Amino acid sequence: MEVNSSLTNENPFFRAIHVYRDRKSKVLDGNDLSPILHGVILRCFLALCFALALISCTTQAPPSGFLSQQEPTERDRKTNFQRSWKNPKTDFSKYRTVYVAPTNVEFVKIRNTTLNERNLFKKPYQKDVHENALFLQKTFQTAFSKSKKRPWHVLERADKRRHALIVESALVELSPSRPTLELVSTVVRGASVLNNPTTAIEVRVKDARSGKILASFADRKIPPIAVLDLAKIRFYKAQRNVMTRWGRQTVRWLNDNEPSPLLEKLPVRIITW
Repeated sequence: MEVNSSLTNENPFFRAIHVYRDRKSKVLDGNDLSPILHGVILRCFLALCFALALISCTTQAPPSGFLSQQEPTERDRKTNFQRSWKNPKTDFSKYRTVYVAPTNVEFVKIRNTTLNERNLFKKPYQKDVHENALFLQKTFQTAFSKSKKRPWHVLERADKRRHALIVESALVELSPSRPTLELVSTVVRGASVLNNPTTAIEVRVKDARSGKILASFADRKIPPIAVLDLAKIRFYKAQRNVMTRWGRQTVRWLNDNEPSPLLEKLPVRIITW
């Protein structure tokens, strides 16, 4: 079918196509960087679309039983957690001391083990669970001790002092990355789609003196998508990055819903490590 040339000259859509074709047909001489920029923008756009699709389909981890006394059922849009609850009558500003209990591993489930080279190691997952549980406890302690908006005194052991909180957490899901598959994705486009390790935790916050539960949340996360993802070439680095963000988000949540930095909200990064 022939197209009237006068129409193509007048129609801005057709003119845009002609301009695009002219630019694409140019030989890159060092001055015209549009093909390179076009490729970078296209890759970033596709990564963003893929990240948004993954985030939208990230389902909530089923309740493990750890939060049976106060199971959060709704999502508070002010937080980054999938399910959360805070006692509306509690004034968290009066609390200045916190004890972060050792992470519970009684309910943990291991995912993403099929065709995973982690299986080549002798009984690795029990050790992995305990090491990551210890990391989760320590990253929460660090987040409280380095809080900028409100200083927290972090206790080494629990006691029943007045105006103190106890933070108890449970690691309920842990998935090792597939480093080989992530390396293959640098050559085979789209291979990293099969490497999206999830991590899930449940957390409850108690008054140290009364033992009453004041807040709780449950969340499952996948690491953010990156154009260059160096974190996933290690078995648990990406998951530990997620745990570090959980620690900071928990502190901000207890600091009267202090807003999160924009960078933590972005589903796509240029590079992660």
